[in-house]
Amino acid sequence: MNWNRYYETVIGKATTIDKQVFILFHQVLGCATCRNYGNELLTHPFTVGALETYFVPIAVYNNKGGADADTLRIFDEPSWNNPVSRIIDPNSEKDMTKKLNGKYDMAHLVSYISNGILGSGQLIPEYLDLLLLAVLRYETEGCGCNFTNQRSVTKDIILVNTTVKIEKEVIK
Repeated sequence: MNWNRYYETVIGKATTIDKQVFILFHQVLGCATCRNYGNELLTHPFTVGALETYFVPIAVYNNKGGADADTLRIFDEPSWNNPVSRIIDPNSEKDMTKKLNGKYDMAHLVSYISNGILGSGQLIPEYLDLLLLAVLRYETEGCGCNFTNQRSVTKDIILVNTTVKIEKEVIK
């Protein structure tokens, strides 16, 4: 994943090429949640492909000073926090969709990315829909895939032309 590091540079680049900005607030060498989110979910070829194709991605370290701390203040994000993702319009620098916070599974991440793509007026690529369907199948049926170390409740995940609703117990 090719993460940009400087907010002002990202805003200029995204404005020039007319893409939304995907911001990941993340700890460097963080806790297990941070490591799993970064090493498992954000390295999947489909999430990487979508983020690099449809957005200008930036990683903001929430446990460092300097430019990272400045960006945390712009978005009123706490330091030393679990991963938080935001998709913003580079012109207004406002959220395009509600931030992703407290959901550290592939289904929520893919749904979040998909909503950001739809918000930009584009269609969700089929590979993201297929990944989401595979993850939902894993969460409900246990297909043996290893998308993440945790299994979570997933409700109202939006696909291009379908709403999948799953009602079940949390599996720990």
